[in-house]
Order: sequence, then structure tokens, then C-alpha cells
Amino acid sequence: ELGKLLDLNSNSKFVHPDLGQFACLGGLWYWLCGDQDDKLRTLCGSKLRYECRGYKTHQVEGFHTIIAEATWYKVIQNQKIIDLMIASDSEMPFKCYYLHTDLHSAIVHKNNSWYMPILEEIRSVLKKNNDILTAGVTNGKTISPDDLITPNFDFVKK
Repeated sequence: ELGKLLDLNSNSKFVHPDLGQFACLGGLWYWLCGDQDDKLRTLCGSKLRYECRGYKTHQVEGFHTIIAEATWYKVIQNQKIIDLMIASDSEMPFKCYYLHTDLHSAIVHKNNSWYMPILEEIRSVLKKNNDILTAGVTNGKTISPDDLITPNFDFVKK
């Protein structure tokens, strides 16, 4: 279930504070690297893939960092993803793949090497924040937003 929710094209509305609302991360991706057609803000899944076939895209400076931050916003705006990430086993690394039905196999996606560390960082931060909140409740402390940790995406190539 977590993998499906984290899929770039899964229907998981979020608001990026600088770029606005999107129905999925893939919509932001295509919007950012394309001609910023606002129709892409509302599409997800196969409708998004169909709409974007043949789209001309261009390089965007800081693209990976933008996607990392957008992923953080997507996750923290979806309680189900937060809960599943906190409950997930940190010893089981994330992997980005697609199922090739003709070959009956899973094929690792080309974005796996740079995108999975982003998800690992987000999971780590969520687990640490959960520990902070749990300790606060147990010890009767009031936790402020300043007490919580945010992801550090300095490792992402700019």
C-alpha cells in the first residue's frame, strides 16, 4: 500500500508552497519540465501519462531538489502516508520499479538511484519526529514545531 501511495503518479493531492496545488507528484514533474500547462496540475495516473506522451521537456536547474521538497510536502500532507512510513521497516530499503507484464518481472526504474535516498531521508525524519512526539507525550512535555526535524536534502544533486 505504501509503495502505491508513493508512486509518482498516484492520486495524492498536495500543495507546494511556491508552485501551487497538484493532484500527484508526476503532475508537478511534467508541469515543471514542460510548458507549465495547468491542466497537468489536476491529472494523475494513466490520464497523466496519456496526456504527457510526446511532451517536449527541458532541464530545470535544481530539479532533483525541487522534487525532493515536493515529495516532503506530499508526504506531510497525507496522514496515511505518514503512518505507513513510520510503521515501515527501515531495514527494507525503498525501490522504484515497474512491473513488465510481458516479461512477468519487475524492472528497476532509472530514477531509483537518486529518488530512493529522498524517500529514505523522509522516512528517517518522520520516525525521528514520531520518537520526539512520543517522548513528549510520555514525559508530559509540550512539543513545538521548532522541536521537530525537517529533511536535509543537501545530498541531492542540485
